[in-house]
Amino acid sequence: GNLATAQTLVDRAVATKFDPIREEIAVKRANLELLLESPKFSLEQKNRAQKQLDIQNAKLEEADRQEADEKQIFN
Repeated sequence: GNLATAQTLVDRAVATKFDPIREEIAVKRANLELLLESPKFSLEQKNRAQKQLDIQNAKLEEADRQEADEKQIFN
């Protein structure tokens, strides 16, 4: 029982820390993808949006790595 409770607390702590980060990145990515799909924007604007999307993807990967590291430390 104590091990299951401890694991639940670890999952909650990690989720509390990383869920807001993931949500922020998801919102930015969704907005950038809308820009990329819109015919109203120029090629230059779409290129800038793609660079920003690449940055957000890198941030998401870093958040995933940090989350895995933190779970490993807590376990």
